[in-house]
Amino acid sequence: MQCKYCGYTNEDTTRFCVMCGKALTPQQSMDVSAPPPAPPAQARKTSSSQSPPQSEYTPPPPPQAEYTPPPPPQAEHTPPPSPQAEYTPPPPPSSSASYTPTPPPLSQAQHTPMPMGMEYSPAQPPISGTTGSYHPSSYQQVPPQPHMPTNAPSYPYPMPPQQVVWADDLMLTMQTPKGKKKRKKKKGKIIGLSFLVVFLLLIAGVLIYSLPLKSEIELEGTRHTIDGTISDLSLSIKTNQLIRQVSYALDPSDPADSRAYTPLENLEGGLFKKTGRLPRLKLDKIVNESSWDRGPWKRSDNNAKIGNHVLYITVKTLFGTSDPIPFNLHYASGISALPDRSKIKRISDETIEKEILTNELLVSLQYGSDRFVAEALARATGGKIVGEIPSIFRYQFRYEDADKKELETILNKLLESPDVTGAQYNYIYNREETQFYPNDKKFDSWDVGNPDGNNWGLEVIRAPLVWKDIDRLTPISVGIADGGLEYDHEDLGIDRSNIYLFPTYTMETLDDLELYYQKSKKSEGSDYFGKKEHGTHVTGIIAELGDNEIGAAGVNWNTVPYFFHYWHMDVNEDTGELDMWNVTTSFELELTLTTLVEQGCRVINFSVGDTERTEPGSKHEYIETQAYGDLCLRLEQQGYDFLVFKAAGNAGYDASDYAMNRIMKGSDPARRHTVIVASIDNTEIDYDNDVDPRIKYAYRLSDFSNYGDIVDIAAPGTDIFSTVPDQGYKTKSGTSMASPMAAGVASLIYGAHPEYYASQVKAILMEETDTFTTDGINLIPVVNAALSGDYARRGDTPQLPPGQVIPNPAVTPYPGPPTPTDPKQPTPPDPEQPTPPDPDTIQLPDHTPFRGESGKGGFTGFVCDAETKNAIALFTLHVSDQTLDYAYPYPASYDAQKMGEFFTRVLAEDGKDTTVDDLVIEARGYKPYEVPPFTVRGGEVTDLGKLYLDPEDENQIRIPGHTPFPSKEGWGGFVGFVYDDETKTPIPDFTMEGWLKPHGMDKVSINHDFNFPPSKAKFAQLKGEYMVLVNVQGTENTVRDLKVHADGYVSANIGDVHVRSGVFTDAGVIYLKRGVNPPEPTEPKPTEPQPSDPKPTEPQPTAPVSGKVESITLEWGASPDDLDLHLTAPFGGAGESFHIFAHEGYRSYDWIDDVDVALTDESSKGYGPEVITVNELAEDIPFTVYVHDFSNVAKKSGIRALADSGATVSIKFKGVTEPLVFQVPSEEGTLWKVCTIYEGKVTGVNEMSYEGRPLNIGANDDW
Repeated sequence: MQCKYCGYTNEDTTRFCVMCGKALTPQQSMDVSAPPPAPPAQARKTSSSQSPPQSEYTPPPPPQAEYTPPPPPQAEHTPPPSPQAEYTPPPPPSSSASYTPTPPPLSQAQHTPMPMGMEYSPAQPPISGTTGSYHPSSYQQVPPQPHMPTNAPSYPYPMPPQQVVWADDLMLTMQTPKGKKKRKKKKGKIIGLSFLVVFLLLIAGVLIYSLPLKSEIELEGTRHTIDGTISDLSLSIKTNQLIRQVSYALDPSDPADSRAYTPLENLEGGLFKKTGRLPRLKLDKIVNESSWDRGPWKRSDNNAKIGNHVLYITVKTLFGTSDPIPFNLHYASGISALPDRSKIKRISDETIEKEILTNELLVSLQYGSDRFVAEALARATGGKIVGEIPSIFRYQFRYEDADKKELETILNKLLESPDVTGAQYNYIYNREETQFYPNDKKFDSWDVGNPDGNNWGLEVIRAPLVWKDIDRLTPISVGIADGGLEYDHEDLGIDRSNIYLFPTYTMETLDDLELYYQKSKKSEGSDYFGKKEHGTHVTGIIAELGDNEIGAAGVNWNTVPYFFHYWHMDVNEDTGELDMWNVTTSFELELTLTTLVEQGCRVINFSVGDTERTEPGSKHEYIETQAYGDLCLRLEQQGYDFLVFKAAGNAGYDASDYAMNRIMKGSDPARRHTVIVASIDNTEIDYDNDVDPRIKYAYRLSDFSNYGDIVDIAAPGTDIFSTVPDQGYKTKSGTSMASPMAAGVASLIYGAHPEYYASQVKAILMEETDTFTTDGINLIPVVNAALSGDYARRGDTPQLPPGQVIPNPAVTPYPGPPTPTDPKQPTPPDPEQPTPPDPDTIQLPDHTPFRGESGKGGFTGFVCDAETKNAIALFTLHVSDQTLDYAYPYPASYDAQKMGEFFTRVLAEDGKDTTVDDLVIEARGYKPYEVPPFTVRGGEVTDLGKLYLDPEDENQIRIPGHTPFPSKEGWGGFVGFVYDDETKTPIPDFTMEGWLKPHGMDKVSINHDFNFPPSKAKFAQLKGEYMVLVNVQGTENTVRDLKVHADGYVSANIGDVHVRSGVFTDAGVIYLKRGVNPPEPTEPKPTEPQPSDPKPTEPQPTAPVSGKVESITLEWGASPDDLDLHLTAPFGGAGESFHIFAHEGYRSYDWIDDVDVALTDESSKGYGPEVITVNELAEDIPFTVYVHDFSNVAKKSGIRALADSGATVSIKFKGVTEPLVFQVPSEEGTLWKVCTIYEGKVTGVNEMSYEGRPLNIGANDDW
């Protein structure tokens, strides 16, 4: 076969030219009058020409009578086309290139000539010598001769086979160039359409690439934990671009670093939407930066694991990767169960009515107790643990079926347990929100000398005088407990991971809250605005960013703010609106404070308070006061330092009329950590210069402000300008504004000197000021940032009475719950708040009131260290042959009561002067001081001020409030006091014992007796004082098993105390309880768990039943419509958690070899059954069976539909005929925890509870 392109002759069977590779097209010339091919059986005839036989074709003679050639055209003569032009070869056969004989020919009458109009050009001219020449331009039509056979011209290549079509017994030869033309058109259209589609796809890709990537991610599951693991998170992703990969990272150091992310596997869904589950997440410990600056004591790492962690999700598409999207995960300080509003009832005693939760009690265990002790106590009393604060060993017990009388019986039983240090009702409180010059644009002009405008409050407290050095201060963490916050306000910039709330059904974390806010109206007057306005305003007063050319400024913008949403927030199940409930419980106050403290907040603001006044003196308030003081003690014991600022209230009454104020000031530990703040307005008032020499400015107390001797300080609170929602600013008034103003000043003090502890900062706030207000009786100091800050930068140490010294937890054991001042007994004078003097007393500034005597005058002053300026606790006066010894704390008979203070009388006629010229002061460790002569007038008292004594030896150790002692090279130690826990007075005689092992030596016992009065050889000279000094040979060592004993008191086990060379620590006060030492402790044996009585209609299985489980079946009555059977376990495979129930993706599980289960029957129309078929169930994994009332999923209380459903769960064992049957307990709830399956045993649980999210079921299963 010859190629028409290159002329090369190929084999007949070749389809493509071996030289040029082009397709070979067989050709055959046919005359229009030629008859059809011969039948297959007929032999071919050869022509008489000399052409090769293969090029010849002789058709059989057509029947002449039946064929009539077409007439020539009439208009003009057109030569007929050549035979080649009439033939269009069909496509080559698919199976063979050879010629296939055709069936018998048709008659001429049946033959249809091929249409004309197509020309065919052979690859080359015919070979010479063949019959008939071929040239298209010279070919002349020769009419066929009638009745004569016509032979086709001979060609040098064979003709291709023709298409044949059979019709019945006839064969049709089809030569249809028109069909070929149609196929060419279709092919062109296809190619054109393809190009168009590709073009459109390119345009779409460019458009998608040019559009920003939008990702919507929803995270479902429990996002808070108290054990550090979160295992039930699932997510769904929607984007506007094709999703290629979804990745996550937990607490990455750099969220933008793609190497920190792990791709999620087993995602399901389409191109633009995916769903999947996250693997179990382990929340590593987070160390708050401020934990390194928490005061003088060494802190434990208990807080390091606590706090918000951040999970980042990224979505990778064909055109890029989304920005990391953050989600908060909360490693909680504790968990508080939401109060059941239906259980709030009023109880009363002889003096007062109180609201409590009649199904809950709060229990404090001995410090250091294990959780199983609480579990055993709860079971033994028929309750369960629903909330806890592990770090302070505080638990929330719930008793579902107890009435008020039964709850009181249980309370008394708990109080009798030796493991319990305190137990109480969970009280209910109806509380409310009590309401260098920076370049910030919205402030008025500045003038500290003339406070005015919207920044008058900052001018009054002299904040601008401190701001010039604000960047040099240590950043302090501050906590705000309030209703709501716009944390992304332009002038706040609070890290969203520093925001906390009480988890509810619909709002577990800030992410859930943001979903509500996104759909809310943002304008003033809307729910969104109102519910966030107060907290946003308060936060701005403390920490609004300053000197940033926008908005205003807070008192201290060099802080790290933390915010706790103090109100409950949930979506109302009926209206779908945000429900904020400002009724809080005792336990929630404790959890809020603990969370902020464990985040390292040194300053905490509570601008909240009671809504009603109450009478003091009830036993309930006594219990609450003790509990709050105990909370402070337990946090102290862990080394935390914190100062809480509490708004006094806005009713214009005595602040002590409100229970929360009394509770937070009702014990020594509470007073050490609490400041009550009143409000002033911008109105100056006159004052008497003789009242207090410090006074330079005086302002009027705000009309709305509460007042009284329980108030510690005041601050500007009227028309205070700060941040509000919707990126706004406005003025608001209230003690709610005064409290954060004072808290901001405290943060400045801490920032200047982080080594201070709370009661020292409180003393500085009260003492270092020149601005005051008054309620008509009490002189109330107004905070002053400039004077307080100057004092702190000098590092001076304020003087405190022993009750306000915070002990070093490393050497001071937990003393047990404090004893509040009995409201029914006269309140002893508070050294910080002396009672107003009567007319017969003489009141000098900073002094104890003195009693005047006729015919005598007096003189007073303070004895201080010339270097440290601290008051000296032990000294002697010599005057007129009298010797007066002062050893702090002074006897009650002394007129002087403050440390370093002295007072004595001399004979002097009233109104006349007498001279004293022989006063000499001596103090151990100091040089004697001869006081210059002075005069005393009869009937008056002369104030000598502060008299400074020079140390005898610069190397002496002089710890404030203690006896000086000589320093020894290579030694270290600790000092402190031992006090009676009830009277808060020093114990004169006691013993301290312990042991240590010096380097390279045998164990050495330590046994020191301390008696008062001591011999002159003893270092400790004050009553109740102890000193333990150890030769650590210039390095360090540990005193082991240190104990304190005293007759008539229970011994205190201090434990181990670390001692370093050259370091002598003030350990504060050790309190001993009166009583007899108990017998040596033994390993606690918790009470055997008692099964709760669910009052079933049939006996419940109690003992574990062994066997290989074959199936689990749930059946119930006509209602509710939809109960769901759940099987859960605390493990997962291939990124999936184990959870079987009637939900897409959860109906079967066979990821691992020894677990193969499936939900084989389900029902949502009553009766059931729902069946989980078990093919394989690993014995080393604990499985739990639940039944969930999905028909009442949003209900939270008062629902008995499940209990009344008659539901049963049958456990069928292989090879056993009778199943194990559990009957639903007769208790309210929407979730029935039926039983556990573990190690081949089925154990009944039968607990009822409420659950609003099916995916949460089993989330807290224990491994």
